[in-house]
Amino acid sequence: MNPNAAPYLPAATSPSDFPRRVLLAVSGLTPQIVTETIYALAADEHAPFVPTEVQLVTSAEGVHVMRDAHGQPMNDIRSPSDNQAAADFITAQVRAITADPACALHASIAGGRKTMGFYLGYALSLYGRAQDRLSHVMVTAEHPIDISLRHRPGQRAPDRERLCLPHPLRPTLSGRQRSQRHLAALHAGADGRR
Repeated sequence: MNPNAAPYLPAATSPSDFPRRVLLAVSGLTPQIVTETIYALAADEHAPFVPTEVQLVTSAEGVHVMRDAHGQPMNDIRSPSDNQAAADFITAQVRAITADPACALHASIAGGRKTMGFYLGYALSLYGRAQDRLSHVMVTAEHPIDISLRHRPGQRAPDRERLCLPHPLRPTLSGRQRSQRHLAALHAGADGRR
């Protein structure tokens, strides 16, 4: 085995072709947005995406519970230090998932605090690859999200619109190189150096 050889990448061309398909979603007090997102992804007639894993980032009541600078579960994002901890936590989740070349990541910014959605999209711009996607699911005003988390027999499912959002990729740089270059620029700016 050649240690200088490029890592094996699946011959997959579509996110749905990857053996591991992760939906990473931010969620707040309306977790039903997760079921709406899964439905919208799976029911897409042009590019259905059925996740093999669902990972949630949320505050103290969730699955991937955000932690503050002292390692304590965060109830909410209320201070500059909470914001920094949320950004670091979400970025670490995206970095870990995208480290797997046999995985396609679908990041949903439909739930949670706006800052959580921003951090998720921003982290994807640092670590995202060609097979990764970013979206926001909106349910029409005429059919708001069903808070019971399910649709009743005979009831028509609400109309959903999945907005596929582009995430900027720099194809000549790997996620790690993009992150290192970005962090170096941030540190240089913070120190007043260029």
